[in-house]
Amino acid sequence: EFRRVLFRSPNAPWIPYEWGSGVLFAKLNHAFGLKGVVFLCGVMIAALITVLLRTMLTAGANPLLAILASLLASNALLLHYHARPHLFTMLFLVIFLGLIERALTDWANSWKLLLWLPAITVLWANIHGGFLAGVLTVALFGTGDLVSAALSAISIGGL
Repeated sequence: EFRRVLFRSPNAPWIPYEWGSGVLFAKLNHAFGLKGVVFLCGVMIAALITVLLRTMLTAGANPLLAILASLLASNALLLHYHARPHLFTMLFLVIFLGLIERALTDWANSWKLLLWLPAITVLWANIHGGFLAGVLTVALFGTGDLVSAALSAISIGGL
């Protein structure tokens, strides 16, 4: 009966994607009820906007514009503020961007910062399928650096 209700293909194997968030939400629900799940999601939303603002300020953005952009981002994300696993993806993506940005500006400690990315990815992959956004983000930054290096080599060679 369970398979017939939840699956389109009753004979297909069930693969537990996002099992980590399911376990976490179930434990919180068991211990504190729905209020515990909602509280965790509220903390994640606050952390998301805080990390976003801090990343912009660390990158040298105008403080007033950074606050305005954070408020606009928060307003744009209102449709996604539900107690669901995708909040982890939004938070981890902003953390990824913050770590990469700090690594680009702090060359002395860049390797220490970048070592966090695989660890976060392992956690993220077991919490939500959106972990591919983190992999894509690293690939885009790497591609950008390669293109930038190629263009500067062309401009130096052309002089």
